[in-house]
Amino acid sequence: MMSDFSIAVPLENWLPLSMIAIQACVFAGQFLLLFLLQKTGGPVLLSLLGAVGAIVGVPVAIFLQGESPPEGLFLGATLIAIGVALVTWGGVKIAKVKEEF
Repeated sequence: MMSDFSIAVPLENWLPLSMIAIQACVFAGQFLLLFLLQKTGGPVLLSLLGAVGAIVGVPVAIFLQGESPPEGLFLGATLIAIGVALVTWGGVKIAKVKEEF
């Protein structure tokens, strides 16, 4: 279907190789942050990552790609924020209880 498509990286210019290096560093940094979040927040907070990513991606779609805001955006963002706040608050309470013992 894409017989004319080439995945060869042009080596005569430094820009493609530098972009690949930057993308590799960003990708590695994201994994580092993901593992730090998993270590500090636990699996419940980590499970909210997809919902938070969706809410962060909506402004990108609206402002950079000219999409219209979806119905229920404010309600959904509010519920996600409340969920993250409750999970974080519960984690802080558990940590305080563990420190007392």
